[in-house]
Amino acid sequence: MNSDDRIQIKDVYEIVERLEDKFDKKQVQALMEKIVFAKDGQLLSGTFMDYPVPHADELPNFVTQQNAVATDSNPLGVKGAGEAGITPATSAVIGAIADALGVPHLEMPATPERVWQALKNADR
Repeated sequence: MNSDDRIQIKDVYEIVERLEDKFDKKQVQALMEKIVFAKDGQLLSGTFMDYPVPHADELPNFVTQQNAVATDSNPLGVKGAGEAGITPATSAVIGAIADALGVPHLEMPATPERVWQALKNADR
């Protein structure tokens, strides 16, 4: 293993750690995060005291894999990974829940109340 290989492996692990953190945050967004306003328009959920912070045992486990394939679109063969964990995770969680419930659409966050309502409406 030469020094270039070590740098590449270190970078891959760094990306995986960041992706896992983003997946967790987006699962929280899909399942718990909501903006709440009072009738007069006052924001009621605007501080970290109101923000849902789950424990690790409240989030599903997932396995990340790497598929290191160089791109031919630049001389270095590198790709960016900045938004990779953000873009698909929320949609994937909500889509999986809606699919499991047999409903075409489910509003975020997928609270127990919304899931129950979707189940009741799906029976009709």
